[in-house]
Amino acid sequence: MKNYFAANLRFLRKRNGLSQRELANILSTTIASVCHWEKGIRVPNLDTIQQISDYFQVPIDLLQKNLAEEDKTLHYVETIYQDQEMSIVAHLPIPFEQLTPSQKEKLYQMAIDGLSDLKDENKK
Repeated sequence: MKNYFAANLRFLRKRNGLSQRELANILSTTIASVCHWEKGIRVPNLDTIQQISDYFQVPIDLLQKNLAEEDKTLHYVETIYQDQEMSIVAHLPIPFEQLTPSQKEKLYQMAIDGLSDLKDENKK
């Protein structure tokens, strides 16, 4: 199984418009450390991984998955619903930004399950 942590850290940093220096400042570490993490040379300690998880609002277990691919899937799902004037985000009881990482994970999992169901239906 491929370790996605290095790629995910870079993906999340860039998606949030941060430089390595800015992320290093946020995490109270050095640019060299961020660079090593993104290249997969080193892995941050557990406390720093928790900080990364908290800052980007991504559950720790998701940091080991292919987030770039999952982000595309979520964007695809959201686009489908917007095209049908049924935006997922518009139907949430609270603003998306206020969802906890656990709630975001559940929303994501529901979208993935829905796509799997559609894929299975199309195979028949």
